[in-house]
Amino acid sequence: MGLLTEGPEFDPVPASFSLPAESGPYPLSIHGSPKGAGTLKIVGYITHVLGVKSHCRLRDIRSISEAFYEVEVVPALPQLNITTSLPKSAGLKASLASDNAVLASFAVTLLAGESHECAITLTNCGKVPVDVIEIALDKAKTKDPLAKSVFNWSEENIQTQLPLQPGSNLTFTVYVKALGDFISTDAVLPEESPLSPLPYPEAKYKPSKSGSLVSKTSQESNNPETVNNKIVEGMLRIHYSSKESYEAGYQRIANVGMQVTIQPSVVFTRWTTIPAKSPTQFHMVVDVMNHSCHEMIVQYGDSDETTLESKQNKRIAVLVERFIVSQTHKEENLRIGKRESLTKLYAQHLASIVDIRWKIPSNKKSGVIPIDGVTLSQYMVQHMKQCPVEWEVMLNDTFHAMDDAVNFTAGEPITVDVKITNNTGAAIGPVMLMMEPYIDHQNGTHDTEIKDTAVCIGQTTVRFTEISVEETAHHSCSFIFLCSGNFKLAITCMEVIDEHSQHTVKPTVDVMTDTVKHSMDMMPDHLHSKKPTIEVTNTDHVWRYRPTVSLDITQ
Repeated sequence: MGLLTEGPEFDPVPASFSLPAESGPYPLSIHGSPKGAGTLKIVGYITHVLGVKSHCRLRDIRSISEAFYEVEVVPALPQLNITTSLPKSAGLKASLASDNAVLASFAVTLLAGESHECAITLTNCGKVPVDVIEIALDKAKTKDPLAKSVFNWSEENIQTQLPLQPGSNLTFTVYVKALGDFISTDAVLPEESPLSPLPYPEAKYKPSKSGSLVSKTSQESNNPETVNNKIVEGMLRIHYSSKESYEAGYQRIANVGMQVTIQPSVVFTRWTTIPAKSPTQFHMVVDVMNHSCHEMIVQYGDSDETTLESKQNKRIAVLVERFIVSQTHKEENLRIGKRESLTKLYAQHLASIVDIRWKIPSNKKSGVIPIDGVTLSQYMVQHMKQCPVEWEVMLNDTFHAMDDAVNFTAGEPITVDVKITNNTGAAIGPVMLMMEPYIDHQNGTHDTEIKDTAVCIGQTTVRFTEISVEETAHHSCSFIFLCSGNFKLAITCMEVIDEHSQHTVKPTVDVMTDTVKHSMDMMPDHLHSKKPTIEVTNTDHVWRYRPTVSLDITQ
């Protein structure tokens, strides 16, 4: 027997059987395979009994109510076999492993910050080429929000290997990135300690060869917090089809289960920013703790590195170029009153330029330590901002060379010319420009009462009503030092509101936030006690020429 059909070409599979006499109804299955797409109409069956061939149509059989049956035949679909380069996962959740479409899976254990690759090979084991492949995470099966950041692959790499002919292979790589919690739950956040969030204020620093700061002392935590492993699972859903079937809306689905166990590596316990020697740079100072079970090397800056034993805590200082966020973003955030949004912009940009890495020589593992979880205070941002005021300082018609002390003889007039150019993108004013000589005793004490050793010719402080965008303001005065020694010259500019109308005012700061006090840490003490008072209304608008001018006076 066989099926009697109309429509696409049909290849029936003949069914032969013996029917005993007076056997009654006898169940029988008749099979066949369509050779093309379209609507296949089954109108009856064919019998061949004792050499007599008969075509029996359903419409002539009273016991069958339907005259025919229609079957929609879709275009031929390809078939894939999937293998992975990593071991199969034996611990997938039941909700993932129970999926009948899971053809493969893999599992890997990584340290936080480490990256790994898994090659997935698709083999066309059918007779139809694969023209379309679409890969995405199954949202219904992938519950962990971290999965989309942990598992990544290149769509372009897959598309360049299509079409996939029968018997051919296609290989693409899933990049597994172990995203961990790099911020300690016991960390002192900037909001709790805005001025000095460092745990060991007594630690001393010395310049390294690359200009970064290196702690002379290392600290080991007595009670380090316990950081548990984290498991991230995801389901990779692969849709594939031939061109004809895809256009008709038909495709196959195959799933790949993915699992990564993330073990702790390094955490940040405290952090802050401090000025660097160069006015165009600052230090990102971080306390890092090794939470792994191995000796670890932490690399930072251009070539600096430090070694951490297991559960050991050390301080590092990363040298970073100062920067400023987009003026458009800044104005928008200030306009809508979201000051904290500006600090987030600085934190995001800082995370994109600071590169801290770790490596474990014993097992040859390595990884990165992102700082995108670090929050910043306004005080920290002050050290990060690129100075919007461009300085030009000349001593006796010679440009001041940074880091070098300038030699003069006692009694020689020293003319100091200062030019400031407004690069803020908006007019600033009124602006006070101040120059003040002092003696630095190298013990935290600054002696500003040097009337008997230094004479000023001209005004040390001048007030500018307004400085327009890209406009340059200029002021000069002369100093005569009557005896030998090393003197410093502090040059400061700030935008203020003055209640008095005089063009030149002796500046003092009676009402000032802690942020401004730290920004003006080199301001001579006597400037904080005399009248008239200057009210600082915006702590962003205080700029100081760095490094302080150093003068060596000889007889």
